[in-house]
Amino acid sequence: MDKNILSLNSQYDEFTLRLDKAKRLLNAEKIAEAKAILLGIISKSLYHIEANDLLSRIYEFEENYDMAAKALERLLYSVDSLSLRYKLAQVYQDSDDYYNAYRVLKGLCEEVDGDKNLYEQMAHTCAILDKTDEAIDYYDRVLKIDKDNLPALSELADIYYDTDKINYYFLKSRICVLENNNSYAIDALRSVLKLLDDDVQKSEVHHKIARLYHKMGRYGQSYDEYLKVLEYNPLNEEAKEEMDRVFEEEVSENGSFFDRVLRMLFN
Repeated sequence: MDKNILSLNSQYDEFTLRLDKAKRLLNAEKIAEAKAILLGIISKSLYHIEANDLLSRIYEFEENYDMAAKALERLLYSVDSLSLRYKLAQVYQDSDDYYNAYRVLKGLCEEVDGDKNLYEQMAHTCAILDKTDEAIDYYDRVLKIDKDNLPALSELADIYYDTDKINYYFLKSRICVLENNNSYAIDALRSVLKLLDDDVQKSEVHHKIARLYHKMGRYGQSYDEYLKVLEYNPLNEEAKEEMDRVFEEEVSENGSFFDRVLRMLFN
């Protein structure tokens, strides 16, 4: 038999025995001893799959993320897979190495479509690296998949705070609605109104406020807002229909204006 083949078989058997010993030590929670054996293996075979896999797990357990990332990079050299690259990106983020996290995530985004969690990670990483346009793009992708995603809405609002006050207040309003803070949502929309010049846009914002007041059961204020909607956009038929419903609900719940005057006079 060829001497080179014999040498390879002998080395394979040696690595197998040493790996088995490392696994037994790990099961016995003798992590330092197991790690020493695994490091011995990669000193002879740098890209050894099982040794690097086990080392990456050990280093991550020890929160030594720099070394975990190096082990995963060596592992990916031998076995490229999406799940390993996801793992590597997470490890880089855990080690605050956002430049390398961005590099790995960017590659994943070019290959994987429609993964909300991936887009969230990418957006967060871009925001940290001040890649503002990319961060906005990936948060928008998240919201197309999950329009009520509070973390994405909140982080996107933080980005817009310094760059686009109108979008910032719109997002704050949405966040407040999702958190059932409708009064604060209305306050945010009133802040939007102060920044608008276009009548159609003002009409749309008043429409949102009217609906929120209606939802809160504050019919009089809702009705007033519908009047403002029609003041800026008299052709809004949807607003007219909704205003009629608000009036009917107000009368049904509290009686007509004449009924209320009579109650005030005789009570």
